[in-house]
Amino acid sequence: MVEIPAPTAASATGGCTALPYAGEVDLPEASGAAWMGDALVVISDSGNHGRYLELDGAGTIIGRGQLPLGGAGDDLEGLAADGDTLWGLTSGGWMRGWQRDGVGWRLAVDAYAIDPTSRCQPGSVNCGANFEGVCLSPRPLADGCDGYAAAKSSGTMFCLHRADGRFTLDATRGFRAAAPEQLADCAIAEDGAVWTGDNGFGLMMVRRWTVDAEGAHLTGAEHLGLGFPEVLAFGPAHAVYRFSDLGGSPSLALAFSCPTGLPKAGPAAPAQ
Repeated sequence: MVEIPAPTAASATGGCTALPYAGEVDLPEASGAAWMGDALVVISDSGNHGRYLELDGAGTIIGRGQLPLGGAGDDLEGLAADGDTLWGLTSGGWMRGWQRDGVGWRLAVDAYAIDPTSRCQPGSVNCGANFEGVCLSPRPLADGCDGYAAAKSSGTMFCLHRADGRFTLDATRGFRAAAPEQLADCAIAEDGAVWTGDNGFGLMMVRRWTVDAEGAHLTGAEHLGLGFPEVLAFGPAHAVYRFSDLGGSPSLALAFSCPTGLPKAGPAAPAQ
């Protein structure tokens, strides 16, 4: 059973309360995370060859290793879970899938381009849409998407569709979540709300979006701690995990309990 620390009542931010957490983790350049089973899997950015940590609910390291990449580039910028598969997306738009193999992971789905029209090669870095994150939903969202790929170059959350054991991008659908070059990551909560994070150029804001058949609507916004939210991930008991890429090791790590979401965003629209 997963143990989630009790909230720290004195450390509150908007609709979220800080949880006791590690503060930092021994991982260079955290770039993506997803909760799988009893652990939060966190991966490193390019140059670290698929290096990862597995953390419990308090941020204690319970596993480490390197994800097998199949020789197709290591600029992993987003991580998301779908059933028993852990999915990783590179900045150039190439997706892989891993499944448990004992205490480690095996490559279950070789790297493929989520956008068949893209000219970005498997080993490319910051190419094309320059994806910074990926988030998946266990069931279709109200707009018909099964998740999103977060494109830094345009600040757009592009719709992903699940079919034949893979996810493909629909460039005609999605929503603008930030100004160009500001989008950092995304995560989807159990209630179907989509959370996005901005990098330093976007003033490190975390936003909550409600999705319906007409699109996405901004319903909450908060800075949610120090550092920019390079990584957002959800765990049990309404816990949201935030990691910041400090350019090396360690990476900044924070956790919050957010049972009521984020404070109401007000009338302000996201940057265009």
